[in-house]
Amino acid sequence: MSSAPSDPEDRSKGGCDANQSALPSWFLDAAFSDTPFAEAFDAVGDSRRALLKTAIARLTTVYGTSAIAFSNESQGYSNGFTLSRHVRPAHCAFIVIDEHCASPSALLAALMPALLAGVPDVAVVRIAGKKAKQWPDSLLCAMELAGQELAVDVTMESFHALLADMSGSGVTCRLVLLGRRSQKLIAALAAQCNHDMEFRFLSEPSSLAAWFDHSFDYEAAAWAHPNAVRTCWVTDDDVEAPGWDCVHGSWDEFVVQRNDAWLVPVDHLAGLHGAVDVILGPGEEGSWLYPELNLGYFLHHVVALGPEGVGGC
Repeated sequence: MSSAPSDPEDRSKGGCDANQSALPSWFLDAAFSDTPFAEAFDAVGDSRRALLKTAIARLTTVYGTSAIAFSNESQGYSNGFTLSRHVRPAHCAFIVIDEHCASPSALLAALMPALLAGVPDVAVVRIAGKKAKQWPDSLLCAMELAGQELAVDVTMESFHALLADMSGSGVTCRLVLLGRRSQKLIAALAAQCNHDMEFRFLSEPSSLAAWFDHSFDYEAAAWAHPNAVRTCWVTDDDVEAPGWDCVHGSWDEFVVQRNDAWLVPVDHLAGLHGAVDVILGPGEEGSWLYPELNLGYFLHHVVALGPEGVGGC
């Protein structure tokens, strides 16, 4: 069912033909049309689109753009052997979400590294029931702004079929699973994954804490991370943080809490460095970053050891 190139040697020399997808034809046929993306773009509105554009700009600057189409290099060593290395982007990447995923910022943080790494075929795959819920406008708008055109709803059975089509085809694939680690999902991955198909789990932010400051747009942060429990620490009764639960407490109490991210004003940033993984300052309410994810995950490396004078992988 796959439309991947039939010659493994062609794939090893730099990837698939630019006009030919490595993904199964049935999967491509199930992709969304342009209409839902356009409707979501209009529904989200200017201010929220600006939030997403900032998130995309931050991720693009942080990761940069990989210039690697493919590379070969060989090094000969004085003790009589040669090391050759071949590097290219993986043929495809799947950003896998479930029906509970609702954070456009988390989706962009998982998606943008694959796009920036130059992976030819990137798909956002939502595992849903046969009567799938409508996608949140925020997710579709985020993909539209990022230039991500391929999004597909699949059942768990269809996801099994997708992995089966890709596994063993000679097509290198990277999966980022953004959501709950269900037993069915883990079983599907365990049954099909081989050395050409790598996966890692990430979590949508589930808890945010903020040290109150008037410079934050609390409504924007609530929109960007709707599934997260959001707690704002205050020292004054006469303040509001729309979309957040406010609690009274000291800075010392605040900093020992366990959360996925902290919103902290600029003059308090130094007090958190080294103690938490993700800190968002004013103006970054819609941004997100997975520290453990990088462009290298989406690159495929082949190394060869051989006698002195032998080069190439």
